[in-house]
Amino acid sequence: MNRILVKPVSFVTTVCLLILVVACTSAAPSSSVKPARTVNANRPYDETANAQQDIDAVIALAKADKKYVMLDFGGNWCPDCIVLAGFYNAEPLKSFVEKNYHLTTIDIGQFDKNLDISARYGNPIAKGVPAVVILDADGKVVGSTANGALESARSMTAQQVIDILTPWTPKS
Repeated sequence: MNRILVKPVSFVTTVCLLILVVACTSAAPSSSVKPARTVNANRPYDETANAQQDIDAVIALAKADKKYVMLDFGGNWCPDCIVLAGFYNAEPLKSFVEKNYHLTTIDIGQFDKNLDISARYGNPIAKGVPAVVILDADGKVVGSTANGALESARSMTAQQVIDILTPWTPKS
């Protein structure tokens, strides 16, 4: 009968090997570009987010794949904003947005937060929220609902939202 001899492995060696395995398997490739957050339909506006960092991240993604950027301004207190967020998570708007845009939501608080960002993009919230601004991959404004087009989203259909956004889709 053949016997296989196994040397005992020290405890320190075992711990070092485990640390190495965990470090190698949990390390993701580093990238300065992080994907946009998914939209929580109940609380779509992250009140703790750094909106400028989120915008920078989605612009970087857009530069890579030539999609446009959709900035959605609103607040978690706003019923129309909640309805629009629900549309983002359901067909047909979900596929339309995924095909054409990198979406990020921007919390405006009680019209007292991220107002500098709103002003930079033409103050789309002046006539109500939700309001969206569409940017090209260079961060230039392509379209906006500054006219209040989405302000009554709860009385709209997803198709009506698509009809508003369609003129501001990337040209293939």
